[in-house]
Amino acid sequence: MKAVEQLPTPEALMERMRKRDGDFALLAGIAGAYLHERGLIGGCNE
Repeated sequence: MKAVEQLPTPEALMERMRKRDGDFALLAGIAGAYLHERGLIGGCNE
């Protein structure tokens, strides 16, 4: 079996993360900070 075939779907991954609220918030924060640092998304200008 190929490695790609063993991976869960993006929907299944999101569902697993939503069940673990604290982990999801942490991951979202890290991803947001990374994208903001790279200039790919805007942030709060306070």
